[in-house]
Amino acid sequence: MRPVTLTTRLERLPGFGAQIIEETPIGPGDVLISVSVSGRNVTVVEATQAAKARGARIIALASLQYSRSVSPRRPGMPRLFEIADLVLDNRVPIGDALVEIDGLLQRVGPSSTVTGAAILNAVVMRTAEILSERGGGGADLPQRQCGPQSRRPSHSSPPSPASNSPSI
Repeated sequence: MRPVTLTTRLERLPGFGAQIIEETPIGPGDVLISVSVSGRNVTVVEATQAAKARGARIIALASLQYSRSVSPRRPGMPRLFEIADLVLDNRVPIGDALVEIDGLLQRVGPSSTVTGAAILNAVVMRTAEILSERGGGGADLPQRQCGPQSRRPSHSSPPSPASNSPSI
């Protein structure tokens, strides 16, 4: 038996997802990316429904195989893939974990973390590419310099080896 963690209790707490969106300035013209491997928990579904009701477009990142194999946690509630405008299927197997270890009853090593990061990074890269093709190029977004020099003020010296600050 697995321990029930605080995050598990929160993802199953009725009303919590709607409260999150109530405090969020989201509406028409916005996109919400909802991530849930099973797509069945109350909080993510309620938050997604609330954002959609306010006019946001919904992208769901979920495992269709896993989500179709389970019932919603609350009777009558849809699963995430059923309310999304676009579903990105992470193709994670039922249960998510991949690695069997002798002596353990359940598998470990969830694959959704790796696949989710890869899929979402691909979405960000493609979005940037489309904006660039359209001439947006991010000119209206705040520009930041990347690299070690951007992490310390230009008037300061590099940290000395004896410094307690981490090297960058």
